[in-house]
Amino acid sequence: MYMSQAIRKRLELLYDKLSRAHRIGLGNQFEDFVIFAEYVDYEEDIVLDEFDWYYDYEFTNCYTFNAVWGNRNKDLRKAVLFNPITGKSSELILCVNMDINNYNNLSGSVVGRVMMTIHANDIVPNPTYDAASLEAGKFYSYGIQKVTTELLKYPYQTRCRNYDEEKEVRTGARMSQKNCLLECFKSETLKTCGCTYRRLSLLYGGTPCESEAQHHCLTVVEEEVFYTCNPQCPMACRKIEFQYVATDSEPLREESSLYEKMQVDKIFQSREEMNKNMACLRIHYGSTETRTMSYRPKYAFIELFSLLGGYSGLWLGFSLLKCYEFSLSKVTDFKRRKKVSTTKIKKLKKRKKYYG
Repeated sequence: MYMSQAIRKRLELLYDKLSRAHRIGLGNQFEDFVIFAEYVDYEEDIVLDEFDWYYDYEFTNCYTFNAVWGNRNKDLRKAVLFNPITGKSSELILCVNMDINNYNNLSGSVVGRVMMTIHANDIVPNPTYDAASLEAGKFYSYGIQKVTTELLKYPYQTRCRNYDEEKEVRTGARMSQKNCLLECFKSETLKTCGCTYRRLSLLYGGTPCESEAQHHCLTVVEEEVFYTCNPQCPMACRKIEFQYVATDSEPLREESSLYEKMQVDKIFQSREEMNKNMACLRIHYGSTETRTMSYRPKYAFIELFSLLGGYSGLWLGFSLLKCYEFSLSKVTDFKRRKKVSTTKIKKLKKRKKYYG
């Protein structure tokens, strides 16, 4: 359906004024969005009830699998890197229905696309920053490898922060650098202007800035807030990422045994409708190895100075004592030599006088 620029602009303004609750109501609901989820370990399990929800400003309703912070009674899933019986690792197979006929892309034509991010299960990710795009009509396969990066703590130059024991306010998940910055910006702008950016108010609550004077306040304090929050939210001392080591995609095939299991013919009326709306994803370990990259100081300055400090104290006391003893011995030696020399001169004069 064609939409003029003027109508699109009006809809954007209307949507911008919507409350968080209205936005959530307009977003994809889980029961309509995720149409198949299977976790394959030593056996196959349907896991539709093991997803948790969180709100994101750009994408509204986001769903995550196996979250530590989620409200659930079941035990968390543990992945097997390699199963000798099947010759594979644990894997999650997921299919979603984008239902493109029931929403409109205000920025242009409607394209069936979702954002996917693979992350540690104790954090809330940032899909805008971390995610990959999946298009309808394709079956994606992502082989991943877990990579842990450990930085040097203060007083080394990285000046990282240990977020492991800190919780973010939305879900109680482990704090991250990005969420730390968001919470700090919201807190500082509320403190100074009495309101905050609309994006942050929808994420964390608080009064959004509406008037011209309030927006002017945000502009004035923006740089100050930036320099306040950035030092408070440095890089994490420990960061877990999942790197893609093997990726592949192929067109959806109606004759696949997976789609028979899903009974896609009851969801979509034709192959064309399926290709416009459905995307599937397989996530598995592409390597039996996990990597840990730990930063180490080139010179252990603190330990070195501590060690040398003890020795230098001993050396300083020893050297000063020796210097004193050396000076004293030199003075004594000089006096002794002078006395001997004076005695010799006197004797020589006496002899001259005697023979003279």
